[in-house]
Amino acid sequence: MATAYENETVYVRAKYDYTSENESTAIDLRKGELLRVVTKLESGWWDGLNSKGQRGWFPSNYCEPCKAPRELEGKILAKL
Repeated sequence: MATAYENETVYVRAKYDYTSENESTAIDLRKGELLRVVTKLESGWWDGLNSKGQRGWFPSNYCEPCKAPRELEGKILAKL
């Protein structure tokens, strides 16, 4: 089951680096990077968007909840 966040803005910050094995559907994470969560799967894989405009799946256990700085929030929302 998936949870979509269309009306609610949820942000996470990467705690660790992660290199995707499937570049067509997943995104790499860099420690400290901020992402906007679009969809959460019960499996622990989340769909999100980073500040570069890249969208894809990433492991939720590599991230922690956070608030987005205003300037980055606008940049990410503009990419949707």
